[in-house]
Amino acid sequence: MSITGHKNLAEVEAYTRDVNRRRLATEAMATIDDEWKETEPETKTG
Repeated sequence: MSITGHKNLAEVEAYTRDVNRRRLATEAMATIDDEWKETEPETKTG
């Protein structure tokens, strides 16, 4: 564990869990944004 700077496996697991949670949240928001853009009605101006 010394290569990563973590003192034990629990620290590595906690870090990994947090990183995965953030990655999944980012991917989910991108998916929602893409789906919203596909269903957004076009508005005409002018």
